[in-house]
Amino acid sequence: MSTNPIADRIFQFLKKHPPYDKLSDEELEKLCKSSSLIYYSEGDVVFKAGESIQPYVFVVYKGLVHLKWPNSREVFDSAEPGDTFGIRAAFSGNPYVLTAETANESLILTLDLSFFRHLLNSNAPFSSFFASGLASGTIPQNHHWDTLHKGNTDTAEEDSTLDEILRNHRVPVVGRPEDTLPSIAQLMIDNNVGSVVITDDKQRPEGIVTDKDIRKVVAKKFDPTALKVSDIMSRPVITISNKHLWSDAYLKMAEHGIRHLVLTADGTDKTSVMAVLSEHDLLRRNSAHMLPVLKKIKTAPDISTLATIRHEAEKRISNLLNNDFPIEKISILANRVNDLTVQRAISLAINDLLEDFEYPLTDNWCWLALGSYGRQEQIIRTDQDNALIFTGSDHFRKLFLKLANRVNSYLADCGYEKCPAEVMASNPRWCLTLEEWKKTFSRWIHEPDPKAVMHTTIFFDFRPVHGNDSIASDLAQHIAAEIDRDKKFLTYLAANALASPPAFNFFKSLAVEDSGEHKGMFDLKARALAPYADFARLLAIYHRIWGVTETVLRYQAVATLEPHYTDLLRDAAKAYQWLTKIRVKNALASGGGGRWLPKDFLSPLERQILKKALMPLQELKSIAETRFQTHFVQ
Repeated sequence: MSTNPIADRIFQFLKKHPPYDKLSDEELEKLCKSSSLIYYSEGDVVFKAGESIQPYVFVVYKGLVHLKWPNSREVFDSAEPGDTFGIRAAFSGNPYVLTAETANESLILTLDLSFFRHLLNSNAPFSSFFASGLASGTIPQNHHWDTLHKGNTDTAEEDSTLDEILRNHRVPVVGRPEDTLPSIAQLMIDNNVGSVVITDDKQRPEGIVTDKDIRKVVAKKFDPTALKVSDIMSRPVITISNKHLWSDAYLKMAEHGIRHLVLTADGTDKTSVMAVLSEHDLLRRNSAHMLPVLKKIKTAPDISTLATIRHEAEKRISNLLNNDFPIEKISILANRVNDLTVQRAISLAINDLLEDFEYPLTDNWCWLALGSYGRQEQIIRTDQDNALIFTGSDHFRKLFLKLANRVNSYLADCGYEKCPAEVMASNPRWCLTLEEWKKTFSRWIHEPDPKAVMHTTIFFDFRPVHGNDSIASDLAQHIAAEIDRDKKFLTYLAANALASPPAFNFFKSLAVEDSGEHKGMFDLKARALAPYADFARLLAIYHRIWGVTETVLRYQAVATLEPHYTDLLRDAAKAYQWLTKIRVKNALASGGGGRWLPKDFLSPLERQILKKALMPLQELKSIAETRFQTHFVQ
């Protein structure tokens, strides 16, 4: 092996790779001057498991290094150009745990260990990179996701707490349930406010009355003097704690379609009123620019207007994403936009078809969201996945199919493409009575051929969006009972999850497409997001967690029931959120669905995070294989 120290070239190389880009020029120059560049042939061993630590930390300059378990050919991880390895020993001072062996001809940088340790102690961003488990050959530490990709600090104002409102707002104006409307109206005038919180004798909120409520009474020509506040106040009151963030308040207001939130000591209606947060307060902050759009969606007079507003909503969601608004909050907001759009499209379709209906619509039906939309994870518009469920005689079928056809067309006008596989309510296969749906799910569960299992991965994530929710609940209870009767179905569901293509190739590098139009790209959906969603669904059903469809919430719920795997499941939830954000960013950049990730789309740091974000999948696969004994169906 030959040594060739070339400090200037090493400086330029390291400057391009995290976390060395976090060092000052002076720090990096010192590190480079103490480094060497060493040539290794294919199959050479850089260090062996069990050996005492060398006075170096290693970085791949060119080539590929495999990190293997001792006395094993199994590759635990791989180090590519720019990757640091040997870092666990650098932290602990203990012998190497893994063996580092070159997979081909390689040039390896050796960095002076004593100065490297000095940088770990003196440079927090440099140290946190390695502490978070991003170096090759390290097992990711739990609970570091929040420090890996914090994003733009410009959003700090948006995520400050609501304590500010207590410092800057006056005492809330309150009334009692027995007060008359004229007295409440005068209270608003005297205090120059648009709302009054109605409380009990301990100042706990019971309702809220706004100037709009009073105007409605006058418009309907009721006698205001004959009414008490309790006759018209809105209840229950939507409350929030001052310890929540401004963005939380914004999302809660958007979710409930309201204009006022009541701050209480513990965020519930069981403690006294502290302040009132209005829509106007939120509109003064950047993140709340979506609230007017949500209102416009709810009141769009026709499908053309609805489509225009929906397009505007997507642009504003894109702006939030580009400003590094938290992805979990963007997801909630995007789902609210989707739900309001679907609900308005259904209302417009009903109004348009009213004269054509042979029978009047009743509350005997429910529109279901499926797939990623059912899981409330459709941040960008993709193709439709929906169904319709109804009760009563068969003569309703023609009516609902006509409605579904119109709704699916309207949603297509709003940018939700029709499903190529026709998984839509307008397809007679997916517009069924409750009893027909029960028979369909029973058949899938008790006769789980590959196509049936594939259908369950779409339809098990159903969620009611419009209509009578109790019909959907009835169906969910039936499905739970059927799975309890035939637990073997879970083995087939696990086998389906395990059939996803691997995220890594044999050499522990990202598995990219080797041919076709997506050559060199990583399939985020099939190799990452879908397997995570599949395992979350599988574990949730195993624990009989129904009514929760979101992948992240499923992992969090299961984590409370499996203490041995709590860290793994929480890491899986965080990884899924991060992967979702990458897909959405890719979609907005490419104009497509974001499924195919080009290698050059990610920064060097993001490529490191991507590899670590995929690692929990390996352990989840192992759990599924063992727990559900999938070898019986493979």
